[in-house]
Amino acid sequence: MKNVGCFFIATIAFILPLQINAAPLDGPAAMINLIRTEIITKGQLQQRVEETEEVRVQARLGIPPQTEKQVLDAMIAEILIQQAAERDGIAVSESEITAALNNQRKSAELQLQQRGELGASEQLPEPRFRELMEQQTRMSWEEIRESIRKQLLQQKYIMQTQTDLLDDISQPTEQEIQNRYKKMATSLINPEIIRFSQIFISTMNKNDAAVDILRERAEEIHKKLRQGADFSALVTEYTDDAGSRYSGGDFGYLARDDARAEAYFGKDFFTRLFNIDVNQVSGVMRSNIGFHIVKVTEHRDAKILSLNDPLSPTNQMTVREYISRLIINEEQQKALHAAYSRVVSTLRSEAEIQVFE
Repeated sequence: MKNVGCFFIATIAFILPLQINAAPLDGPAAMINLIRTEIITKGQLQQRVEETEEVRVQARLGIPPQTEKQVLDAMIAEILIQQAAERDGIAVSESEITAALNNQRKSAELQLQQRGELGASEQLPEPRFRELMEQQTRMSWEEIRESIRKQLLQQKYIMQTQTDLLDDISQPTEQEIQNRYKKMATSLINPEIIRFSQIFISTMNKNDAAVDILRERAEEIHKKLRQGADFSALVTEYTDDAGSRYSGGDFGYLARDDARAEAYFGKDFFTRLFNIDVNQVSGVMRSNIGFHIVKVTEHRDAKILSLNDPLSPTNQMTVREYISRLIINEEQQKALHAAYSRVVSTLRSEAEIQVFE
């Protein structure tokens, strides 16, 4: 089973923390020598302890705090793997670092899009991405790149030297999938979902007089619909939603439990949407952002998903496939931790290590 690399950095994020600025020499905490002598100072150790705790608290994952010994062991392991990779001729290219950063950039774009801070097809500008990374890590851009280089180097070393553990991951059996489904079934729920098309007239940043004019405009459009005009044609001619102008005004799917959308549109408008019958055209409806003439094209009641159901209307992965991947991911995590532990144990036995009290 080869596809484990994409899980690696997240898996060892707390085992191999990010690079930090070196503190002034103030007495050694440990001395390590695999191919050369490196010293971890007490100041560096204390700084790493504080950063590790800060990351743990910010992550909100319920991970217990690490002791000073655990943090020092992780720092020793980091140096051992770095030296072993250098000894064995394993290196990371600039293109690999750039690829890793691009993946992080895509993740950041997705999070910003989900929060409504970035358009659905908008890309995160490089300067803003760098600024976000520097704010989150409290590191310079050069330090961020160096930290990623070290993590990728550790990943490469472990994956190239522990193939027997990392390749020995099999597909879950049908019984394993069934057992996991029974445990998860009540959490595998699709909420009530609708899909609708709309003619949208924006009132964003308009004064009261302008809003009154726009209301009259929306009423005139609705009058044309009542007189038999084609909905899609009116969308093309009148809607202010550029993204759906040439797709019949299709907004896409909206879930009853989408609190962000409810706050964006307004509770009254949001509730009324779910009371429109399929293929029924609404009257002129007011939201927080404008006037809407809505046609609901699909309505799905809430349901517990079966193994062969897709996860959602916009994600056609079945529950069976999702559970299978979940089990495989868990096995990959176990294999990665086992590989990491074995690498560190082997290198510690080969190196000279002195820990100072």
